[in-house]
Amino acid sequence: MPLRAFAAAAFVVATFTSAAPAQTRTNTAPANSIELVLKPQRDVAGNVTTLDVSMRFADTAASPSFAVRAPLVVYSHTGVADRLHDMRMTDSKGDVALTVADESGNRIWRASRTVEWPVAVHYTAIVPPSRTVAGPPIDLRTFADGVSMGGQGFLALPADNRPYQIRLRWDLSSLPSGSTAVTGLGEGDLETVAPLASLQRIFYLAGPLGRYPERGDVSGFSAFWLGDKDSVNMRGEMAWGADAYSKLRRFFHDSTARSYRFFTRVLPEAATSGGTASLNSFMLQVPKPTRGNNPDGAGTLSRGTMVHEMIHGWVGGISGSGNTQWFGEGATTYFTARTELALGLMPLEALAREYTNLSRDYYPNPYRNVSADSAAGAFWLSKEGERLPYARGSLYFMDLNARIKKASAGRRSLDDVMFALFAKRAASGPLSTDAFLAAVAGELGPTAAAEFDSIVVRGTKTIVLAPDTFGPCFSRRTVTIPVPDFLFRRNETKRIVTGLRGESAAFEAGLRDGDEVMNQVDVGALTTGTDPVVLEIRRGQSPQTIRYVPRPLAVESYEWTVAPGVVEATCRTV
Repeated sequence: MPLRAFAAAAFVVATFTSAAPAQTRTNTAPANSIELVLKPQRDVAGNVTTLDVSMRFADTAASPSFAVRAPLVVYSHTGVADRLHDMRMTDSKGDVALTVADESGNRIWRASRTVEWPVAVHYTAIVPPSRTVAGPPIDLRTFADGVSMGGQGFLALPADNRPYQIRLRWDLSSLPSGSTAVTGLGEGDLETVAPLASLQRIFYLAGPLGRYPERGDVSGFSAFWLGDKDSVNMRGEMAWGADAYSKLRRFFHDSTARSYRFFTRVLPEAATSGGTASLNSFMLQVPKPTRGNNPDGAGTLSRGTMVHEMIHGWVGGISGSGNTQWFGEGATTYFTARTELALGLMPLEALAREYTNLSRDYYPNPYRNVSADSAAGAFWLSKEGERLPYARGSLYFMDLNARIKKASAGRRSLDDVMFALFAKRAASGPLSTDAFLAAVAGELGPTAAAEFDSIVVRGTKTIVLAPDTFGPCFSRRTVTIPVPDFLFRRNETKRIVTGLRGESAAFEAGLRDGDEVMNQVDVGALTTGTDPVVLEIRRGQSPQTIRYVPRPLAVESYEWTVAPGVVEATCRTV
């Protein structure tokens, strides 16, 4: 996800080079199985109002104590389990009474007696009429005569990640004639062997779907969309995505045969845009109405987001103590910019804007110098908190690349280091932070770990990219950006202060993070410094009034432009 548009973190990252495709079949099917039947139900207006979920479990080796669970909150989405109604369970003896408890972030429905296999579970998931909060596109949504969701947004399953014989069936009788369905595991009704938890880690799309190509795939790539976006040739954008996917596979030296699916949901409201990666697939979410300028050009989807989410599969994650978003999002953002340049996926002017946007998301960011763990806590507080791992992580990798090139007189780059680590991960298992730091130290010397600690772990060192970081085709100049005294938390009906700057007049006047502002505030007035600001706040149960004149804060950032007189072919080889 490039930072030109909001997107949510990948709710699961499939690592192409270290994990077999989700549809891999084994010679011997496991004894434990699940048959899942999904039936969307529409009202007279054509909106899907409910999703009937029926499951049949067979597991003779399992304990006779049986329970299913669903999350109460998934990322920013609240009330997930609250939307699951009329939970019923039966076995060979008949109805099974259930006890219900909320534990460790989940709602758990437990059988009140031992069960005899097979066990059937049925419930109804309520589809909200509109989107309530921003976040990964896992929420149940109805639009364009169909329905879209992620597994975490509607499934109640046992806490079990063993491979299962999975049978997925769709009942689309309530949807318009000709409707189809697709998931990250395949199209329509399907049978496969995969971990049970994969059902929660994939996307689901059903309705009058568009498809590219009309049949089959292009080098494993296929695309599906529900709804049409204004002034966008959806089929043409999917063809562009297929071409980009083929180029990216070659760039990452990936010759593994697999299916990869690209889903798009076009929401009717002016929803937040963005993409989220999943198992061998990703979902792009865009608003149907055109909002402002499209950074990738008129008549296109967010192509940078498409590239970013596909690259998640090759970058994957990293193991280590503490927050690891710096790697998953930072390295993916680095490789997005890297491949957009090297593979010609983005015009040079758009790349310059992307470099500028990364700077603007880093240098003025109130969380710029917080620790990685504190940054994780700020991720859902505000857009600035969410953008930090993308910006700080990618600038760290961009700086590494420039320094490795300089230290090796151009013979080595960060690509060489990362590709070797990816190959090792494919052969011997997960990539660790220690292994990454050892590889960097092999290029830049023993100070690499200390520098990583100061930039990424503790956040105390601010990254400043050298003017020639992106080669001779891009120029850098320093700019000054005004910043507000504080921010408001996102996804809250209350106006809760966050990101308060300690050097601001608001802080000196007594405002604190966590205060609730009761009156309307013109955020633009926080950077003008001319008129007094009056804040009616509530701290705990105590109302207070804070009056002050904002003292304009300014932060230095960088603006990147394409150098005059460049030869584009030369730029692409950097």
